[in-house]
This record gives sequence, C-alpha cells and structure tokens, in this order.
Amino acid sequence: FFSSRRRHTRFKCDWSSDVCSSDLQDSVLMFPLPQRLASSSSSTPVFFQHQIDSLGHNLDLRFHPYYNFYGQGMNLYMLKREPANRDGLFYLLVVICLLYAGVKYFYPRYFANLTKLLLGSSLRSQPLNDTLLQASWPSWLLNGLFLLTAGLYGAFLLQYFEPAQTSSFRALFLFGFLILAGIYAGKYILLQLLGWTLRIQSVTQQYLFIVFFVNKVTGIFLLPVLVVLAFPFLQHAPVVIPFSVGMLVCLLLYRFWISFQQLNREINVNLFHFFIYLCGFEIAPLLVIFKVILGMARGNV
Repeated sequence: FFSSRRRHTRFKCDWSSDVCSSDLQDSVLMFPLPQRLASSSSSTPVFFQHQIDSLGHNLDLRFHPYYNFYGQGMNLYMLKREPANRDGLFYLLVVICLLYAGVKYFYPRYFANLTKLLLGSSLRSQPLNDTLLQASWPSWLLNGLFLLTAGLYGAFLLQYFEPAQTSSFRALFLFGFLILAGIYAGKYILLQLLGWTLRIQSVTQQYLFIVFFVNKVTGIFLLPVLVVLAFPFLQHAPVVIPFSVGMLVCLLLYRFWISFQQLNREINVNLFHFFIYLCGFEIAPLLVIFKVILGMARGNV
C-alpha cells in the first residue's frame, strides 16, 4: 500500500509524502456547519472560504467554539508602569536605625539596665528603677523611637489591609505619629495631676515608669519588623504581620499584668476597677486611633 503511494521520499523512514491529500479529505473534521446555516457562508473571508472549499466541508468559523474570528474586538491598553518612590521610607528607616544605634552606643549602661529589668529583675528594685529614671536623655530618645516605629507600623498595617482605599503612606505615618504623641502626652499630664491631687505621686510615677518602659521595649522590637516589611515593600507581610501583632498583644498583656501587681501592692486596687481604667484609658484610645486613621485612609476624614 505505502510503496504504491511513494513519490519523492529520499529516506526510507520518511513517510511525509506517502499519503495523498485526497486520503485526508474525509478524515479531517474541524467544525461542521449545521444544515440550516450552510447557505450563510458568503460572509466568510476569502482565505477561509478557499480552505473550506479545498477540504470539501461545509464549515463556518463564525460558529467555532474556540476561535472568535467574527466577534467584537477587545481594546487592550498599555499603561506605563511608574515604580513607587520609596526613597523617603528608606531615609526614615536610616534615621530610626541611627537613633537606636546612637542611644545604644552613647548609653550602654542604660541599655544593660533595661535588659536586666526586662529579663528578670523585679520592678521593686528601687536602685535599678532610680538609675533608669535619672537617665532622662536616653529615656526621651527611646520614647521618640517608640513613636516613630509605632506610627510607621500602623501605616504598614493600613497599607496591607486596605491597599485600594488608603491615602498617602507619608500622611498615614505622620497622622499616626502625631496621634500617638498626643495620647501619651495627655496620659502623662493626666496621671501626674491625678497623683498630685490624690497624694499618690509615687504610685503614678511607678505606673508611668512601667508604661514607658514597655513602650521602649516595643519600639526596639518593631525596628527589625519594619525593616523586613519595608524592603521588599510588604512582600513578607503575610508572615511578619501576624507574628508581630501577636508579640505586641503579649507585650500589652505583660504591661497590664505588672501594672496591676504594682498598683495592688501599693494601694490595694480592685481588679474590676483596674479593668475599668484599662478600658477607658488604654484600650479605648487604641480603638480611637485605629478608627480615625482608617477613616482618614478611606477619605472620610
């Protein structure tokens, strides 16, 4: 059979020319046209009509399930990609890292006492507390570090959870920084007035020491978290953000617990009354910050 069909084959295994096109005419099946549409092929292009006639089939590519030759065209627009300018974020992180490095370099004893207090020393150790309280410059600088890192972390959270609705990243950071600074400044003034009015200055001083001590630890903890979130921008956020939020919750609970222990030891405060204070002066401000910044990010403020 094959030998009778051989024409121009030069190689014994080359069967490319052994079958006539007439043998394939009845075996090629593309897409048969229904009988009622067989007479409507006049609008078929010349090229396709020639192919149809050459194969001897009643075909019409207008009804092909996979090729939309006759459908409505689609407009594809090419938009120039403008890379986001992260230079400001980079320089801000450089300033924060230099601030932390400067405090650690010029005040190594303060950092050693802070680490000792965090890892095991009791808050009732008055000499250690007095040493930390007397070092005003590193205390103020680390409080500023906390405000910078916390404000920047809040901006990252909003960019991650509301990417399509958030406004300028710089505006979110500045707004969060100012709100945190206002809330902690107001808390400091209010507690100082409360201690002076009720003649419990030592208790309020101890409570403020605990609050700002945990804030300093939080600011130092957030520094590597921000570096990982920033470069590449939010690429590692699905892993870093749940971990960091969990650690922040643990630090907050730690602050509440040691504050209650200290206050209960000094003035025998009730747990229920302390819980009311936490709801009014600790948890509510955080919710207000989140609500206001989220409203500003969505354009409602």
